[in-house]
Amino acid sequence: MAGGGGERRVALPAPRSGSRGLVVLALILGCLAVAMRLGPVLHRGSLRGVIGYDDGVHLAAAQHLLAGDLPYTDFTFLQPGGVVVALAPFAAVAGLVGDSWALAAARVAVVLVGAVNAVLVAMILRPRGWTAAVVGGALYAAWGTITIAERTVYLEPLLNVCVLVALLGLRRAPGDRAGPAPRAVRVAGAMAGLAVAFKLWGAADVLVLGALVGARAGVRAVGRGALWCVVGLSPALALAVADPSAAWRNIVAIQRGREANPTGALERIGTLVSPVALTGPTIGHALAVAGGLLLLALCAAPVARAVYARVRPRDWSDPVWWGLLALAQMALLLVAPSWGTHYTAFVGPALCLLLGAGAGRLAARLPTQAHPWAIAAGAVLAVPLAVSGAVAPGWGRPLANEPLAAFAREHECTWSATPSVLAAADASRRQIRAGCPDVVDIFGLRLALDEGSPTPELAAADARAARGAGPPAGPPAGLPPDERVIWAQLADARGALLTNQLSRNEMSPALEEWLRGEFAQAGRNHHVGLWERLP
Repeated sequence: MAGGGGERRVALPAPRSGSRGLVVLALILGCLAVAMRLGPVLHRGSLRGVIGYDDGVHLAAAQHLLAGDLPYTDFTFLQPGGVVVALAPFAAVAGLVGDSWALAAARVAVVLVGAVNAVLVAMILRPRGWTAAVVGGALYAAWGTITIAERTVYLEPLLNVCVLVALLGLRRAPGDRAGPAPRAVRVAGAMAGLAVAFKLWGAADVLVLGALVGARAGVRAVGRGALWCVVGLSPALALAVADPSAAWRNIVAIQRGREANPTGALERIGTLVSPVALTGPTIGHALAVAGGLLLLALCAAPVARAVYARVRPRDWSDPVWWGLLALAQMALLLVAPSWGTHYTAFVGPALCLLLGAGAGRLAARLPTQAHPWAIAAGAVLAVPLAVSGAVAPGWGRPLANEPLAAFAREHECTWSATPSVLAAADASRRQIRAGCPDVVDIFGLRLALDEGSPTPELAAADARAARGAGPPAGPPAGLPPDERVIWAQLADARGALLTNQLSRNEMSPALEEWLRGEFAQAGRNHHVGLWERLP
């Protein structure tokens, strides 16, 4: 549907020059994307609350960086450092407006990145006609699978903007056989490297984009692009160079050895269609899986068609490369040990480009008298799409920020396992500057300790225990390494913000019993328990 290698034989009308029309379309798509992402968050009242876990980790890492602490060397961090550098301006702003507003500003910035992504999809598709541009851009703006990832500081929106900028520079109009310009190769290389600087999954983009450049411009162009790829990777390399072995353990070894998520391949495929596919009723689950398999077939169709027609890779049309990119990304999603519903947005750009190109090609083939029916069908399909984007999960949970901040101010060194809770309490930056012990990523720390990797946090906790510091009760006997870290940090804390009332995600029964002997719950702020040390 999206076209294959034989697309050069299809007579598509050349789009008229319409820069004004493209500006109008960009404004409409941008507003739609912002509404779908930011609207539910504002309605929920969670812009300064807790939307996810990773976003708080990313901001806390940036705040530690500004305080002079390096990821991998001074704290556990399981991703390349690109996002830490990207959030440094927001971490700096926290000194002026507070942590909660700094995190809110970072979330709004990601929403705007999502709007830019929708516009980039339309711009890439514009040579294939207005229908292709409108359909592809609107899909990206409103698809729930994508909006769920672009409401807060996840890594997928950053990966997507990198690959879309690269594809915009490398795009080829239907019927064109020219190779990419040198400037386009440089931009694509830098963007591919930057994608890897945000998350290692960007390596899939690097491979496909490198193959595209090699097929259309030759090996020398690939070499030039590789040099620019290193330039794009430089933010992450700059942070890793202080301790390369620790960086390798954090970014590669621990991730490679983590326990596989039990979510099956069919459920992951179903999430392409709906982010609630895993929790919905059986019939909805089945329909989502069927739709996901159909999307996979769409991705494979242009590649299979080009191979079957024995078209040389140099002559492959853009949809063939988009299909190859989507297949590579989906293969990574299916085999990755880690999994979250927002991960699926990683495939969003390629899917929207393929669907938009397919719609444009179909519109060019329809007789004139069928156009009103096609428009009506598109309008009908747009309703569930818009509903999907608006109701997709990921809007988070609100907190009463001012009372939370007042509690944190009253208790020097307030501990929490969730960095976004500390940010909501405007306590993160203040406590870092005061030298209060905290954990940037308790989940990542546990993965590292499960792998037997040394961590700065455990070294500090054991040193503290060796000094005999802390409350008279001391740590419970036989605590595992991760809970020794939590104990050492709680031992220096005067308050604690505990989510879900001491769920097993935060501490074991033995550590909880110790906590109840040292702390008492003083109140509750929505889903967060407020605990203070006993006199």
